[in-house]
Amino acid sequence: MLAQTLSSQTTFDEIFSKEAELDTLLTLRRPQYIEAQKTVGERELELFMAPFSSDHAQGGVLVVIHDVTEQRRSEQLKREFVANVSHELKTPMTTIAGFADGILDGTIPKDQEDKYLATIADETRRLSRLVRSMLDMSRLESTGEDLTRRREFDISEKIVSTMLSFEARANDKQLDVDLQLPEDSMPVLADPDAITRVLYNLMDNAVKFAAPGSTLCVSLWKSEGKAYVSVRDHGETIPPDDLTFIFDRFHKGLPIEHAAIESIPLETK
Repeated sequence: MLAQTLSSQTTFDEIFSKEAELDTLLTLRRPQYIEAQKTVGERELELFMAPFSSDHAQGGVLVVIHDVTEQRRSEQLKREFVANVSHELKTPMTTIAGFADGILDGTIPKDQEDKYLATIADETRRLSRLVRSMLDMSRLESTGEDLTRRREFDISEKIVSTMLSFEARANDKQLDVDLQLPEDSMPVLADPDAITRVLYNLMDNAVKFAAPGSTLCVSLWKSEGKAYVSVRDHGETIPPDDLTFIFDRFHKGLPIEHAAIESIPLETK
């Protein structure tokens, strides 16, 4: 944790001189202690230092070290998430309020009201998806995965039904959809609602960033007791500099043209 070699000759000052003075620590009385922070490379350490003594041996200082790197990282991600959510909520709410006011005060002509009402409906659904995602994330963080939601279902049918919801958008971009599914059904054991959200997100990104006129490929196969779903598009995707953040929640990057492949393993029955 300290990224250095320690021996019986190593002194307190050699390790913690920047965080606390030994003389100050030795003058503390129970239950007093000193709390400090120490950065070692990419590690964030939390230090708790307190004096100790014994009737039979010379006293010294006890240092308890906690590696809080992931905790600090999580806190930073949460701050970024709040900022991102604030931005994401602001845009559709501004659109909804603006168009609704325009219809009410007559700024928008009667013959164009249906067009703007459709936009309001789309933005409302977008808000609903965002809030639902936030609630799902909060539930998973507080309770973990709910195994009671798992049941057996055909993943092939789930793929087809989810893909159909993107038919209009795929047609608008003149995308060819290549569904590579096995002839037989493939039952899996999972939370069907959660898997639907995963499939929806993968397909939504694939359609969004696919180059017009390109091919969108969705394939399903089984290997070593797992069912694998792959969604592949040709077009804009993740820049190389952002690949290290691929599993970081809420990270956003600017897309570049490249081929994207994403897959998820599921337990089969």
